[in-house]
Amino acid sequence: GLCVAGLMTAATALIADYWEEPARSRLFGLRASFMAGGGVAFLVAAGFLAEWSWRGPFLVYLAAFPLLPLLWRAVQEPPPRRHHPDAPPPSRGLPAGWPLLALVCGVAILNRTAFYLMPLELPFLVQSRTGSGAGAAGIAIAVMPLTGAVASAFYGRLRRRLSFPLVGALGLALVAAGVALTAHATSYPAILVTVAVSGLGVGLVMPNLNAWSLAVVPEDWRGRAAGLVTASIFLGQFVSPLLTRPLIELLGTPGTFLAVGGFVAVVAGALAWARPGKGAFLD
Repeated sequence: GLCVAGLMTAATALIADYWEEPARSRLFGLRASFMAGGGVAFLVAAGFLAEWSWRGPFLVYLAAFPLLPLLWRAVQEPPPRRHHPDAPPPSRGLPAGWPLLALVCGVAILNRTAFYLMPLELPFLVQSRTGSGAGAAGIAIAVMPLTGAVASAFYGRLRRRLSFPLVGALGLALVAAGVALTAHATSYPAILVTVAVSGLGVGLVMPNLNAWSLAVVPEDWRGRAAGLVTASIFLGQFVSPLLTRPLIELLGTPGTFLAVGGFVAVVAGALAWARPGKGAFLD
């Protein structure tokens, strides 16, 4: 967990240092796409390895070792850049854009909390509504990163047309629609469709969080902003079962899916309604 957090933070900060907008958003989209695609590939590989031994899935981590020589040779500390004239000035305390950074972190927590409701509860939902076993549930769960990879690959193009808040609103709206519609899905194909819709939303939200957070802080705050967003993502993952399990006991699984989807939809509507100011980092 410590190493994954360090890798995600460092990769985010390096992308910010190596590229400027709009190339930066395009790279964040590609990174999210490869992360989601890698999730699908490694889940499939782990499944096959698990047939051989319960220890087998841990072998997928060996895939990191061939990357070490490339990292050693290609990844260098970028030289410091001069501040963009429109960028917020450096600050010893909180940066000028800290309210927007806090908003991005809140969206990260909400998105991850809603996202993890799917893999946590989908196996039970698939079994109770379709009678299918773990294999069918695994395929349904794998659909989310698959469609997320597709959406992330197009994030850079979408970002050229929409502001950060509007991309976030669109992504959260898709997450909300997928989660809420899952409550009414009674067949396996219908469940696959609703899961795919949620995956599309997550695929837009994830790169948008990184690009948006780094756009509202000065250069000397990029590493800290990347760390805060990464921490928010993992915090949402951690609190998801703690928040949703009591809701399931109170409302049942379909009611919880509807409640979570409805709340995410409200946040999406608020982001879409908000009118960003004239600052270059909100457009």
